[in-house]
Amino acid sequence: MESHTGDSALFVKMDGCTPDGVLGAYMDDSCMGGNDKFQDLTLATLDKFKYKPRVWEEFQFIGVSVRTLLGQPRSFALCPNVYFDSRSRLLLSEIYEEFMRARAAFVWMAHGRRNLCCSINRADQVTEALSSEKQVKGMNKAIKHAKSTEEMVLSLKPLERASLHLRVFADAPLHSSYDMSSQLGYTVLLCDAEDECLVLTYSSRKARRIVRSIMAGEVYAFADAFDAAYILKHYKELVYNQLLHLVMLTDSKQTFHVITRATNTTEKRLIIDFAVAR
Repeated sequence: MESHTGDSALFVKMDGCTPDGVLGAYMDDSCMGGNDKFQDLTLATLDKFKYKPRVWEEFQFIGVSVRTLLGQPRSFALCPNVYFDSRSRLLLSEIYEEFMRARAAFVWMAHGRRNLCCSINRADQVTEALSSEKQVKGMNKAIKHAKSTEEMVLSLKPLERASLHLRVFADAPLHSSYDMSSQLGYTVLLCDAEDECLVLTYSSRKARRIVRSIMAGEVYAFADAFDAAYILKHYKELVYNQLLHLVMLTDSKQTFHVITRATNTTEKRLIIDFAVAR
């Protein structure tokens, strides 16, 4: 993996084996939270500098509205409302440059709206040569759906720590893109024994490898999902100082049998991928 200056970063302040607070940073934007001790240390540090008044309870972070929910237990919600308000449908006669500008703003809706990732990624694959009324209609349909479901937000609530584990869902629709390539998608959840969960990350993107069968797409998505989940598992274990089990799920019965029953696949190019999955 290669790091870039535009990558998001997470910093954790530990007190022995227990985290006091965390700080998330992306470009020139940051968001932090922690216990009373962490807040006192933060205020003591900020008193030494000229800083803007801190924003509590409801604020914007990388284009997402972070809102504290009332009641117990303490929880908060994520919603990219600022981008919903500014989006409008495109005319079918719009030139490609206008399509690109609308698409660039549409991409930010993926922060906090997992159900829009596939449509956003498909719009991102449209080139000037492929641009047509069909692509504009597809993006207009996604924008209409986003605005009609504007109240759909990600809510994050406290989980029971002793039973924490990761669940990963992977899927791959075959030849679903405009150029007949396949999409690889996954969702990584942090769950507890009560089936309460938090969405840690999600993705829906074009497959970089040639997909010749449904099973090939499924195992590629499975491998991508495992890579993302294992990295999160490693860092979550450092933060929580406990072992977190990783549960992988797929809706492909054929992929499930090849992995669990150690049967062979007729596609030799997938043998390494299945060996790693096992």
